[in-house]
Amino acid sequence: MSKVDSLVQDFLAQKKIAIVGVSDKRETGCNEAYKRFKESGYTVYGVNPRITNFKGDPCYPDLKSIPEKPDAVSSFPIPR
Repeated sequence: MSKVDSLVQDFLAQKKIAIVGVSDKRETGCNEAYKRFKESGYTVYGVNPRITNFKGDPCYPDLKSIPEKPDAVSSFPIPR
């Protein structure tokens, strides 16, 4: 197994994942990641300082505001 494959497997072994950059204004890679992780049974936290709910779930303004420490954090660059 390559080092990258190993890192991906380690990341996917986590159970609580914060997704930084979810958006209620347009579809983003963060939105898709949130959806797929949630559908796969992960505990998922949306992070965006501009919104309080995402897809019917609480959304947090920053990582410190999440009620329990996530095991991993995911973010995707937003094209400008």
